[in-house]
Amino acid sequence: MTTPDRSEIIDVEDEELVQAPYPGYSRIRERMPRLAPTHLKSVGRIWMVARYADVAALYTDPRFVANPLNVPGAPMRHLSEEVFRIGETPEEYMTHRVDRMGQHDGAAHARLRRLVGPAFAIRPMERLRPRIERLAEELLDRLPEAAEDDGTVDLLRHYALQLPNSVLCELIGIPETHRAAWLKWTTEIKWPSLPLDARAERWRAMTGLARELIAQRRAAPAEDLISSLLAAGGPDGELTDTEIVTMMLLDHNAHRSIGHLIANGTAALLAHPDQLRLLIEDPGLMPQAIEELLRYCGPTTVGRLRHATQTMAFAGGTVRKGEVIWAAIAGANWDPRRFTDPSRLDVSAPRPSHIAFGGGPHHCSGPALARLAAEVAIAALLRRHPGLTLGVDPSDLRVEHKPRQMGLLTLPIRL
Repeated sequence: MTTPDRSEIIDVEDEELVQAPYPGYSRIRERMPRLAPTHLKSVGRIWMVARYADVAALYTDPRFVANPLNVPGAPMRHLSEEVFRIGETPEEYMTHRVDRMGQHDGAAHARLRRLVGPAFAIRPMERLRPRIERLAEELLDRLPEAAEDDGTVDLLRHYALQLPNSVLCELIGIPETHRAAWLKWTTEIKWPSLPLDARAERWRAMTGLARELIAQRRAAPAEDLISSLLAAGGPDGELTDTEIVTMMLLDHNAHRSIGHLIANGTAALLAHPDQLRLLIEDPGLMPQAIEELLRYCGPTTVGRLRHATQTMAFAGGTVRKGEVIWAAIAGANWDPRRFTDPSRLDVSAPRPSHIAFGGGPHHCSGPALARLAAEVAIAALLRRHPGLTLGVDPSDLRVEHKPRQMGLLTLPIRL
C-alpha cells in the first residue's frame, strides 16, 4: 500500500490496508496529520486519529458521544440505523441492531452497564474456566478428523471459532440442541448476499427462540446470562425483554471476535518460532502473552464512530460540531510513543497497557471472557500439539474484507 501524503484522504476500505492493518495504520500514523481526513463508503468523510494518546483521549472525552442524536440540535437520524438500512436489516428487527448498549450515552448507557456489567466481571468468568477447558479438549480430540487430503486442518473453522461459539452459548443459556441453528442464524443475518425475506426468516427464528428462553428462565432461573439479566436491578432498573434479546444477540456475536483473536494469535506465534518456543517451555507466560497478542494482532483494528457535540480543538486540529471521528486502534497499539519496538512480537516482557478493548465509558464489556477463552484455547492447543506448524507461508494468509476488523479467512495448520 502506498501511504497517502497530507493532501490525500485515507480510504479505510483499501484492500492492502485491510490485509495488513497494523503496519498500514502505523505508516498512516507517522505520515498523516494527527487528525487525518478519512473516507468510509457507508458514511462519507470522517476524521481519524491513530496515536495512542489521541485514541485514549477520544475514548474518555465527554464531548464525544456514540449516538449522533445526542449532539445538541443535530438534524440527523441515528447513523448506525442508516448504515443498517443500507444493509437491509428488516424494519421490525432494527431495534436489535441500533438500540444496543454501545449506542447509548450518559444515564441510559450507565444504567445498562450497571445491570449487565456484573455478569461479565472477572470472577464470574473464571468460574467458566473448567467448562472452557473441557470444551477445548473435546474440540482438540476431533481436530485430526478434520484434516484435508494435503494433511492441513483449518484451525479457524474447526477450533478457533467453534470454541467461543460453544462457550458463549453456555454463558447465554442456549440449549445444546439449538446451538448449531443459533450459530447459523447469527452468522447468516450479516450476509449481504442473503435476500431480505430470508434474512427476516432468520431474525424471526432467532428472536423467537430468545424470547422463548427468556420466558423459561423467568419461570425457572438457571446459572446463565439470561437468568442474571432477569435478576438484575430493582423495579426501576429491570431490563425489558427486548433489551435482553438485544444483549443476547450482541454478546453472542462476540464469538467471532474471540475466535479471530485465537486464530490471529496462533498465526502470529507460528510465524515467530522463538516466541512460540518460549510459551511451550514456560506455559506460565500465557496470560502475559495474550495481552501482547491483543496489542500486536487483536481483531479490532478501528473503533466505533464518535460524534462531536461541539466545535473543539482536538488532536492538533479542529473538529466541528456533528462531525464524526474514528480511532485507529491498530495504529495506537503499534505507537512507538507508547511501546518500545512496537512492531516486534514479544511475549517475554510486560508492556504498558494496550487499548485493544477501547476505553472510557464505552469500553468493551467482555474483556475478561475474551482473555480467558484465548488463554485456554492457545494453551490447550500448544500442550496437545507442540509441534504444529503453518500449512502455508505466512504471506499467503488472507483476512476478511472488513475495514474495522482483522479476521483470517482460513488458518491452515499441520498438527
